[in-house]
Amino acid sequence: MPVEPLEQSMSAGYEERDVSARRLLYFLAAVGAILILSGLALHSLFEHFVRSTGESSVVARPFANDHPIPPEPRLQSAPESDRALYLASQQESLTTYGVVDREKGIVRIPIERAMQLVLQQGLPTRAAKDTAARTSAGATDMPLSRQSATKGPPR
Repeated sequence: MPVEPLEQSMSAGYEERDVSARRLLYFLAAVGAILILSGLALHSLFEHFVRSTGESSVVARPFANDHPIPPEPRLQSAPESDRALYLASQQESLTTYGVVDREKGIVRIPIERAMQLVLQQGLPTRAAKDTAARTSAGATDMPLSRQSATKGPPR
């Protein structure tokens, strides 16, 4: 009577039918041999490169000392100081008087003064043609605070 696989495995102490120890050892030996041969081949290749690029060999390197400037935008060597200079120039533009375009008569005034002028004079309004159309529709060019003062309380 044939022996059951379970009984055979139990008597041997391991599963006999799944893994062949001989084939596993052959596989591991082949992998080891490939690794050793690859290492020896790389070692001999590197030795060949060292011998061929020694002191006596002259290799033409036309770009060895050529360091061209990379195209824009370049990395900043000191970004903190660049930012400080930028902010200082922007602050100067916002707080001083200056001429922007002398031929066209365009000047720059400090932002604080510009805000005072807007509060005193108001913002520029549209042309009379547009104003008439808006007034007939019930809109006016007065600021909201003036509109509510002239119309009285809401009904």
